[in-house]
Amino acid sequence: MSIKRADVIVIGAGLVGSSAAYFLSKEGLKVVVLEKNAVGSGTSGHAPASLGLSLHYTEPPVLGEMSRWGSQQTMELAPAVAQETGIDVHFKMHPYFILAFSPQAWQEIRRLAPLQNLDYELLTPAECYQREPQLNREVEVYGALWVHWAARVDAYRLNLALARAAEQQGAQFLTRTVTALVKEGGKVAGVLTSNGEPILSDKVVLAMGVWTPDAAKWLGIPLPVHAIKGEQLLLEYDGPPILDAHWHGWGISSPPMSHLLITRRGNSYVLGTTGGPSNETYVFDNTTRPEAEHAIISFATRLLPCLKAATVAGRLTGPQPIPDDGLPILGPVPDLDGVYVIAGNPGVQCCASWGKLARDLVIGRPLAYSLKPFLPERFTKPVQAKHGLLAVGRGRL
Repeated sequence: MSIKRADVIVIGAGLVGSSAAYFLSKEGLKVVVLEKNAVGSGTSGHAPASLGLSLHYTEPPVLGEMSRWGSQQTMELAPAVAQETGIDVHFKMHPYFILAFSPQAWQEIRRLAPLQNLDYELLTPAECYQREPQLNREVEVYGALWVHWAARVDAYRLNLALARAAEQQGAQFLTRTVTALVKEGGKVAGVLTSNGEPILSDKVVLAMGVWTPDAAKWLGIPLPVHAIKGEQLLLEYDGPPILDAHWHGWGISSPPMSHLLITRRGNSYVLGTTGGPSNETYVFDNTTRPEAEHAIISFATRLLPCLKAATVAGRLTGPQPIPDDGLPILGPVPDLDGVYVIAGNPGVQCCASWGKLARDLVIGRPLAYSLKPFLPERFTKPVQAKHGLLAVGRGRL
C-alpha cells in the first residue's frame, strides 16, 4: 500500500504509539503508524503491566502526580477499549502490597507513602501475616504498605486492542522502518522509509521506546534512552491460593531490589526482576539470564515458601526505556516544529494519558500538566539527579 500524505505520522506501534493513534484518530485525523516489527513486539509485549503508583515513581512530585494521573487514565481506558474491540485485556482491580524486610526499607516506605495522595494502610508485621498466612515467618517483616488503588492488565492484549480500535477509526498501521525525517526550513514535512517511499506530514510523533536514540541523528539533539532489561518467569502453582495482589519486597535482597514482584493470574504467577541500564546500542534480547532466574526464584520462595512446589511454565524478557535521568521524555523537540517525543517509564501506566498528550500536542489543545521537567531539550546539558527506576537501590534502602 502506498500512502503519500497523512495528517500525523506516529513512529512506533507499542502501547504509547497505539494509544496516540487511538486518540488522534478519534479526532478524525488521518493517522499513519509506522512500525518496523509488529504491534507490541518491544517493551509493550514484555511487561507485567501493573497499574498504580509504584513508590519509586513518587519523587519528584511532578513525576508522582503524572504517574498517578496516568494510571487512573489507563484504568479507565483498558476496560473501555476491551468493550470496543472484543479483546479481553485481562483487566482487574487488586491491591498493591509492599513489604519492608529491613528497618531502612520500612523507614523509606513510611516516608514515601503520604506523598502518593492515595487510599492506603500501613500494616504492622502481625497484620501482614493476617493478610497472607503463607508469608514466610522466618523472614523478618518490619511492616507493609497496602494500597487499595491498583490494578493489572495484560499489556500485550491492551496494545492489540488499542491498535485494533485505532484501525476501526481509520488509522493505518504499516510495517516500515523510518530512515530519516523530511524537513522544510525549521519544520518537519514527513518521513523517509526503508522502501524508498516518503510519507508527507507536518506532524510526527516519536513513540519509539528503547529505539528513541535512533531518532537523535534525525533531530540533531541528544535523546539518551537506555534499555533496562526486565526478566520475568511465569510460574504454575496448584497449592493453596495466594493473596491476589501486586507484591513488592523491599530490602529482602542484596543489592536491594524493590522491583521484584508477584502478580496473581488464576493459578499462575508472574515474577520479575530488572537489571541495570545498558549504555550500548540496543539490540533486542529476549534471553533470560540464569542469574536473574535464580534471583527471581530465590526471592519468590523466600517470601512464600509454598512456591517451592511451583513449576516454571514460561519466560519473558524485554527492554524498558529509561532516559538518562529516569524521567520520561515528553514534548516538542527544539528547532524543528511538528515533532514530538514520548518515551520512558512508566509507559504502561501512562499509555492512556500519553496518548492523549500526543493528541493535545498535535491539535494544539491545553495540556493536562506542565511538560517543563520532561522536555527533550533538557539533555542539552548534563543531567544531575536520578529518578524512577534509576533511583532504586541508590543508597535509599
